[in-house]
Amino acid sequence: MGNCGSSESAAAAAASNEIDKQLKLEQKYSQQHIKLLLLGPGETGKSTILKQFKLIYGDGYTLTEKIAFRTTILTNVMTCTLSLLNALDLLKIPFGFDPKTVTLPTTQDEDNNENEHVDDHDDDGQVRDDRGSAEEVNENENEYEPDQEKKVSERMALIESELPKLENPMAKYAAKLYKRAGGRSRQTGIGPDAAKTVRSFDMSFGISAGETLPDEIVEAVEILWKDQGIQYCYSRANEFQLVDCCA
Repeated sequence: MGNCGSSESAAAAAASNEIDKQLKLEQKYSQQHIKLLLLGPGETGKSTILKQFKLIYGDGYTLTEKIAFRTTILTNVMTCTLSLLNALDLLKIPFGFDPKTVTLPTTQDEDNNENEHVDDHDDDGQVRDDRGSAEEVNENENEYEPDQEKKVSERMALIESELPKLENPMAKYAAKLYKRAGGRSRQTGIGPDAAKTVRSFDMSFGISAGETLPDEIVEAVEILWKDQGIQYCYSRANEFQLVDCCA
């Protein structure tokens, strides 16, 4: 009886042998391929390198992948535009500010301005400081951000860069003009109007596959990217978090 085996034991042995055979084949296959492990923090180009490998040495992208990338591109356009608009207020840069055409005031002019009486009250009786009125500050602080962690990172980066920013005469002058123009809520013109249009676009659920941006949003994004204040803000991207695809 001990030399007799059941059919179940034979089936189990056959399955085990098949598994061992498959493992050996996979090991042989793995030894014939080079594996590359890419490590690094976010936005350092890890996935970009893999995409370049696929484009240069592979068969390229399928139509389905291209459609998916199109959605990603449109989402990045809106995300970067909103990030620049938020940074415009955080760094206190007015729309249309062009440092190339600005003549910084002399020390004597600054002294004269400091000696002038400045009324910190608006016509409506609200007290204002360099950040604007209390209502504007609260609005900026509580503005919706899709990614809370990203919002914290942006604020930390801004805090760390606060000292060098204050020592920059051009940044200080831009902040003065920003306050003089009325901060975020009181600026007028084609730039602020375009910003309102972009901010009104609902990004709560992202952009679906096959969806396109409305013409008015596309036009508003183009207007904002051509604005000199936005370009100056972009030149100071080291003071806030902005994804690399914004260029």
